Amino acid sequence: MAAFLAACGGKEPPHQPAAKSEQIPGVPTRTAPVVSRNEQPNWLKELSPEAQKVWLESKHKPDLGPQLAGWLGTRPAKTQIAFITAQDGQPDNDAYRARREAEDRAEFVRPAPKGFGPEGRRKIRLTLIPKKAMMKTGETFWYRLELQNVGREPILFDERSSFWKVGNGLGKCRFRITPPGGKEQLGRLLEDLDEPFRKTIVLPEHLATDEEKQRYARDLVERQGWENSRRYHLYVNLQPGETLVTRAWRFGTEDERLARIMAGDDPHPPISGDFRELPLEEITFDQPGTYRIKVVYKDPPPKPPTEAEIQRKIKLGLDREYQMRSYQEWASEFLGIVESNTVLVEVYK
Repeated sequence: MAAFLAACGGKEPPHQPAAKSEQIPGVPTRTAPVVSRNEQPNWLKELSPEAQKVWLESKHKPDLGPQLAGWLGTRPAKTQIAFITAQDGQPDNDAYRARREAEDRAEFVRPAPKGFGPEGRRKIRLTLIPKKAMMKTGETFWYRLELQNVGREPILFDERSSFWKVGNGLGKCRFRITPPGGKEQLGRLLEDLDEPFRKTIVLPEHLATDEEKQRYARDLVERQGWENSRRYHLYVNLQPGETLVTRAWRFGTEDERLARIMAGDDPHPPISGDFRELPLEEITFDQPGTYRIKVVYKDPPPKPPTEAEIQRKIKLGLDREYQMRSYQEWASEFLGIVESNTVLVEVYK
């Protein structure tokens, strides 16, 4: 999805409530059910006539839904057609998603506690756990973050370069830090400015034919792709009561990261344990005193459509009642803004 959007020069489409095989960073998406060839959903009117024709002739009839169709309808017809064509080929990725979720559930998900009872339809609880409550000036903060689904419905996480796997990855979690005697600040995460160098594939000498060499290269690329998937792509359908936890991770020093990048390796090798380092861009724990740290999960609902937008869609045959019902259903899928507990960390010389 991200590659498609980049190629078309488009912005990300709106959030959708369930799973697609590709993903918008940090936003759950949904799997497209098969729609009968004779059915023409109301949202199809959002698309250009050319794109409608392509959709009607597509094999799997991808269910875009009113929000995604509304966004797509603002793009050029050729972009709409390319998007529909790409989505029509997605059902074959079911095996990949199943394997990705099986591995991620084993590493990142903790079962619902005994006697769990939901607190609403879609609701989460964040818990920030420090590795230690006291640290010396100049040290970095190490933590574990837990997100529990305390609602009645599953919550899908389909994230590339996921924050839960990579400590400076993409996601909806924001750190808020209050230094001693100061004001609360946004803790911006340090980024990796360089990608690892591309390694040259060295073919074993025993491969005699071109076919053997090509097969070896394909298998190697597939293994490397899955390893990248394991490192960066999170795919978990978090069930009621279950808890998602962060992976242990270390940002490391500049020299360490540069050496690994030059060697074509992941700049952040796996580490053992349950905690991860917080790499901050501007905030340093160099002032003695008590620091207050919390995490804010930001998933606010979208703004309702404007009157101009409503009138435009009425002209397409979508009445006001349908538009408002679609908006309310869409907005209800968002989790809102949720704050974790506040952790107090004492810094000393």
